[in-house]
Amino acid sequence: MAIENAGYTQSDSWDDVNQAADRLVSSGKTPRGGVFYHRQDKERGRNGEGLYLTFGSYAEQNTDADSIAVGHIIVEILSKHRFQPSWDGSLSTRVHTGPFDWK
Repeated sequence: MAIENAGYTQSDSWDDVNQAADRLVSSGKTPRGGVFYHRQDKERGRNGEGLYLTFGSYAEQNTDADSIAVGHIIVEILSKHRFQPSWDGSLSTRVHTGPFDWK
């Protein structure tokens, strides 16, 4: 479940992402995880600094390993689309898209 410009803070944004995920579950689909950037992140992105992406797993047990796996998927997808993501592989940091020209 990916949401852009979700909420103003991480907490607000998780509420938005979780509501969207609940609608998806109601339609019979199960999201693997959630990812978003919020309005504060958008301002940095618009300045060409790239975006910090918050992410997490919706796995039933939701272990750290499940969320870390979601982070690796995000990095892989960004790389395939010519971004230069950076992330240290931990839950204590967010994935950064790398700088890009906001359009």
